[in-house]
Formats: sequence, C-alpha cells, structure tokens
Amino acid sequence: RDLIVQHPKWRRDLLLVDHITEETIEMVKPLGVWVAMTVYPFTKLSPERAVAMFKRYGSERIMVNSSCDWGESDCLSVPRVVRLMRREGWSEQEIENLVWKNPIRFWGQSGRLVERVD
Repeated sequence: RDLIVQHPKWRRDLLLVDHITEETIEMVKPLGVWVAMTVYPFTKLSPERAVAMFKRYGSERIMVNSSCDWGESDCLSVPRVVRLMRREGWSEQEIENLVWKNPIRFWGQSGRLVERVD
C-alpha cells in the first residue's frame, strides 16, 4: 500500500490489485487503483460476499473474475454473481458495467482491446 501511495511514476489508473476481500478493499480502494475480486466457491470470496461488497463500495474501478486453478474453483463464478445480482434487483446496466464495461475500460487502456459494436 505505501509503495503505491509514494511512488511518483505509477499511474493509478493503470494499476490493478486482484484478490480483494472485505479485509483489504477498505485499504486499497481509496488509493484510486482498480480492484478485482476473484470469486471462489468455498474459499476467498463467494458470490454473496462479492455482491455485498458492490452494494457497499459501488462498481467504479471494480471488476469481478473467476478462476480455474488449484483447489476448488468455479469458472462459472461470474455468471453466478450476475444471477444473484439479477435476483436482488440490480439493473442490467449496473451488471453490464461491472462484468463487461469495467474490464474493457481497464484492459482497453493497452490499446490492444477494443470493444466492437456491430
């Protein structure tokens, strides 16, 4: 955290801190960097916990992702988050912003990812 705050050359809009949880978001979000939540079914972060964090902190500069790696993981975690958000009454625009537009905004800064609208 101190390294991000003090480093004069780092553009915060280009920094992404992944694996945010309830314990770390309050420390990292105020720094103005992007944060991402990796949703795992039984460990790190459930869809319910992720949605609760969106309610509390909004969706600006926040992304949600899933994983298929070591241990029990679920590549369908993002669709499960979307399903839960719909059940709780989130608008389609809010959901699309979180799971589609925000990643395009962040990764698109490279100039190598462009959203095509046909």
